[in-house]
Amino acid sequence: MENNENNGNLFQQISRWIRESVTLKLAVLVFLVLLLLIPSAWIQGVIDDRQSYSYEATEDITRKWSDEQTLTGPVLIIPFTRTYPVGNEPKTGEEVMRTAEDRLILLPEKMTANAALDPQTLKRGIFDVNVYSSEISMHASFSPPDWSRYDIDPQRIDWRKAYLAVGISDMRGMYADPVCSLNKETYTAEAYSGLPEMGDSYSSPFANGIRIRLEDSAARAAFDCDIQIGLKGSRSFFMLASGQNSSIEMTGNWPDPSFSGYFLPDDRDVTDSGFTASWNILKFTRPLPEAWISNIPDIENTGVGVELMSAVNDYQRTSRTSKYGALIIIFTFLGLFLTELISRIRVHPFQYVLIGVALVIDYTLLLSISEQLGFNTAYLISSLATTALIALYTRSFSSWRVTGLLAALLVIFYTFIYIIINQQDYALLLGSFGLFVAVG
Repeated sequence: MENNENNGNLFQQISRWIRESVTLKLAVLVFLVLLLLIPSAWIQGVIDDRQSYSYEATEDITRKWSDEQTLTGPVLIIPFTRTYPVGNEPKTGEEVMRTAEDRLILLPEKMTANAALDPQTLKRGIFDVNVYSSEISMHASFSPPDWSRYDIDPQRIDWRKAYLAVGISDMRGMYADPVCSLNKETYTAEAYSGLPEMGDSYSSPFANGIRIRLEDSAARAAFDCDIQIGLKGSRSFFMLASGQNSSIEMTGNWPDPSFSGYFLPDDRDVTDSGFTASWNILKFTRPLPEAWISNIPDIENTGVGVELMSAVNDYQRTSRTSKYGALIIIFTFLGLFLTELISRIRVHPFQYVLIGVALVIDYTLLLSISEQLGFNTAYLISSLATTALIALYTRSFSSWRVTGLLAALLVIFYTFIYIIINQQDYALLLGSFGLFVAVG
């Protein structure tokens, strides 16, 4: 009998220790947090999958509208023939000469360009893609080079085959016939693809484009040319500075441009209604000669342009929000645990599990609703729904005071995270400061 009583007392002591041990409760909560990280990782995978579907929709639209555009030129192509020795005649010993056709590619002395972009958003199902139409005006001034520098006999130049070339990376984007004039005389442009003298590689900036055939006498002396092109594209627009000295200006009604390329703009003005940016690129700042024969140098290193970005897109913000999931679970559990200690209310670990699951499901709500209504509305709906669900559930085993405190805590957490994820430059600073205050 005495042994039975001792066993019963021991069992009661163990049961009471399990119910009242703060250390054990904290260990269980840590385990639950780690366990809830598994579905949180799954949700992050779902977000990545949806973002990949968005990329597929973008690629589908750009295939039919037009891809990212890079415009190069104009440059002047001058065919000529040259004679060079290839050996000696075996019997007579006379030098054998061969005549071959070659081409000089001449850059303009000065090139000015203005690109006016008209961005718009196209939809593929629930996904948005940034595209644009653009009006590009180019003015270039050419002067004959010093032929002796290139070992060219002016008498052997075939001026009848000289032409101007403008490289266009995606010809599908042209939506109007280009307008070309030389010394105020109108010329006709024609499309080309894969001209050997313009580079053998598909990655060459002149692999595709338009050319303007010149009259026999048109290019013999200095001349000016003007070219207007209507071009569609998506996501970004770049121009390669083909002039020895180039001035490029880009404008557009897009509030979040990202300027990139080999040079940043000398002047820029970005407002909520659009942007203006200009570049002045001197011949001393880029690795190009004034002319070269046949093989094109690394002209890509003169590119400047703009990308039509969204400040922070919905998938990026949803992904960033989900990465704070563990933090919200920890602070929610900690707040409920401290309330449990202060108010002497017992909360079963399974009740913590239900609250944690509700916090995790919040991100699936956020993802699915944001694809339909946008991130801001989705965040408001999902956070309020999750807070209300947890508050109603907490009310089933606690007082209104405890429920109100927990709901207020969740509102503060969600508001703080919303502020962080909408910041581009100060997110880390605000997040670090918020964590410091919370821990303090």
